[in-house]
Amino acid sequence: MSEPCRGGSDRSTPPPPRPHSVVLPPITRGQERHPNQEVVLDEVAEGEMVEKNLVIPDEMMHFLNQVSNLAYSSDCCTLG
Repeated sequence: MSEPCRGGSDRSTPPPPRPHSVVLPPITRGQERHPNQEVVLDEVAEGEMVEKNLVIPDEMMHFLNQVSNLAYSSDCCTLG
């Protein structure tokens, strides 16, 4: 019989090394700020779009628009 699988909680062996082709940017503390760091979501007015205050990547905006369009199209078809 084969040995039972261990559930990943055993960390006696280190993870494999990162390939040399992977270059990570240097860590800079306090010099670079996140674009949404100053936004306080509790201060966003009710009914105001959060997107006006946040920096959202284009890919996420595209996804949100798709989801919104799908929800709208399915709602308008079931109302009638």
